[in-house]
Amino acid sequence: MVESLEQEGVSTTKIVFNGESSLQEINRITEIGKMEQIDVVIGVGGGKTIDTIKAIGDDLKASRVIIPTVASSDAPTSALSVIYSSDGIFEAYKFYSKNPDLILVEIQIIAGAPPRFLASGIADALAT
Repeated sequence: MVESLEQEGVSTTKIVFNGESSLQEINRITEIGKMEQIDVVIGVGGGKTIDTIKAIGDDLKASRVIIPTVASSDAPTSALSVIYSSDGIFEAYKFYSKNPDLILVEIQIIAGAPPRFLASGIADALAT
């Protein structure tokens, strides 16, 4: 995806997510975004990646593009993030004034995931 954007003349900064939707990770990536003057953030992955990118987008006042790789939660569409400690322990919910700006779904990726992920996503959406 980065290569496709760059071929179209879009400047990109690729940052690897360290795996926990923690304040430390959000702050780390937000600082890079500030230095790079980011105006759009794109998150590709599951719930913790998506929750992190929503928090970063909110902190940067940047547009948020979400590309989920599984349908196991309603994280791609919600206006909140679940925040954990660096050790993976739940700490808080972070609420936003708006939902993500764009959600792109590759049907083959979602359809190819184990059925339990889709069932979990449906249950999560019903619960929220």
